[in-house]
Amino acid sequence: MSSIIAGRLLWGCVFFVAALCFKQMALYYAPAVFAYLLGVCIHPKPNPLRFTAISATTLASFAIMFAPLLLGSLYVHIRNPSLSIDAKPPAILDLLPIKFNNRSWIFSPLLQLTQSLHRIFPFARGIFEDKVANLWCVIHTGYKLNNFPMPMLQRTSFSATLIAILPACMTISHAPRKELLPLAMASSAWGFFLCSFQVHEK
Repeated sequence: MSSIIAGRLLWGCVFFVAALCFKQMALYYAPAVFAYLLGVCIHPKPNPLRFTAISATTLASFAIMFAPLLLGSLYVHIRNPSLSIDAKPPAILDLLPIKFNNRSWIFSPLLQLTQSLHRIFPFARGIFEDKVANLWCVIHTGYKLNNFPMPMLQRTSFSATLIAILPACMTISHAPRKELLPLAMASSAWGFFLCSFQVHEK
């Protein structure tokens, strides 16, 4: 955040991607950061060069962070292909429009990528975990949420989170002022903590 406030937007992108890859709870701040960066690209007038630079820096940072994981899995697949064949793919892999042969060289890196997404978004654990002071834990005290189907809970929590974070994100994207960024990030984090699908004790 300090890099973004200091006007070093590209370094801010690099550091924020590093924070996301270190701990997925940085996703709580991602909508506000995205809204601010989008706002500085379109206000006071559209700046396609800045938008392209921010996008390219963000994608390159993700590529660098995931490269060891993907290249390592590819190396293991070449050395011992049976490890990829025996691995149980996460359910998210079935959502892809293209089906990959588990003997293919691309299957192993793809498996690692989908495993990462599966762990970042742990829908299988339920709407909340342990005792946390969020909206769903409070409701569950009076009315058991496990009576509802999981897809319905996912859609409900997504809608509630969107409603909670939208005012701050819209404000900072229309008026991208540096002094508003900490407030927007805090608002986004609280919206996620109180309403998102899977919040645990951390």
